Amino acid sequence: MNIETPVRVTEDHSPAEADLLRSFEQRIAQESDARVRQLREQAIGAFARSGLPHRRVEEWKYTDLRARMREAFAPAPRTDGISEAELVRARGHFDALDAHVVVFVNGYHQPMQAIDAPNVQVMTLSEALESRPDWFDEMFGQVNPKDPETVANLATAFMTDGAVIRITAPANGAAAKPIHLVNVTTGDQPGRIATRNLIRVEKGAEATIVEHYASLNDTAFHTFTMTELLANEGAQIEHLKVQDENKASTHLASWNLRLEAGANYRATHVNVGGELTRNQVFLRYAGEGASAAVNGVCLGRDAQHFDTTMVIEHAVPECMSRELVKSVLDDKARSVFQAKVHVHPGAQKTDGKQMANALLLSDEAEFDSKPELEIYADDVVCGHGSTSGHLDEEAMFYLLARGIPQAEARALLIAAFVDEVFDGIENEALKEALTARTADWLRGSVDASA
Repeated sequence: MNIETPVRVTEDHSPAEADLLRSFEQRIAQESDARVRQLREQAIGAFARSGLPHRRVEEWKYTDLRARMREAFAPAPRTDGISEAELVRARGHFDALDAHVVVFVNGYHQPMQAIDAPNVQVMTLSEALESRPDWFDEMFGQVNPKDPETVANLATAFMTDGAVIRITAPANGAAAKPIHLVNVTTGDQPGRIATRNLIRVEKGAEATIVEHYASLNDTAFHTFTMTELLANEGAQIEHLKVQDENKASTHLASWNLRLEAGANYRATHVNVGGELTRNQVFLRYAGEGASAAVNGVCLGRDAQHFDTTMVIEHAVPECMSRELVKSVLDDKARSVFQAKVHVHPGAQKTDGKQMANALLLSDEAEFDSKPELEIYADDVVCGHGSTSGHLDEEAMFYLLARGIPQAEARALLIAAFVDEVFDGIENEALKEALTARTADWLRGSVDASA
């Protein structure tokens, strides 16, 4: 496919699909790099064939994107950037975090500060194509390749930029400061954002990475983003994602991860914003003795919809995986948990567990859970579980009997429910920021119940 033979829009395409396909012709006309052009064309070709997933697609049965995404926004324009004060507002409680800060505004990099650390290299996707094409070729689409799927296709076809990060073990053994990727949307007109991130943590290195998505106003945006992360032998990684965009926005994200021998990976997703949010995690063990904990918190009210979908591939022996996702849902909010642990033949001594819990603050809130185990080895320890329910009446009675006001008692019980996820975060500054953001959300929930 090329610009002379554009993707054909047919009557089978929905209005949003047709808008995206037509928009691609404008995007590809601006592409000068032959490799990237081919990647874009392959991605849009796959999207043209599959379209937006709907409820008859098993992996999307609880999130009918074709029905929910009625229109496709135009690409968000490049802006003059944001001020220091706006960056502070976007970072929120994370502004106190001592970190290397990398800023993207409407999908375009905005230089804000230099990164002076010998073991940390950060550049934009466009810079990597020019100065380190070997990094691009080794990483892009290669970390944990999957069959073409919607989020990857849209992020690739329309990508404007992204971060390319390489972290090595320092000579003095000191851990690097966290890297805070701040993705900000702003503007008066609805727009589309598409980014791709490549992260490589080398042998024995330690890394803390925060992906943060925030809005400066209430304008609706569609965000398509994908992160590929390679954890080399013995790497130690804390990976956090905060989805705090406004409630008019749609956020579709995918993490494709590969762990080599002895790597330890800890991830936490925190979802507060967005009208519709889907986080996909595709994790593959490529070396023995690796471990991962992929956890999440969804805090929803009004009619927010959160979808957490994970596929954990135990392809080698003696690896451990843990997934814990907790949802607190008020009003008509909905949370979906889909997770599969796939134990390949020969992957003996696998230890894999997954759990999803939902706290329903309203009779109209909804929780859908579909945990799966697919096991082709006989010496494994694997399990899954799922629960949902309302606030514990006995615990509430106990607190009220001790003179604690009802609103405060309610907030204490909700915070205790969520804290189990945050307890797994080793960086205390990150934990404090998330606890503070949760407290902000709880104040809204408590006020509504008063």
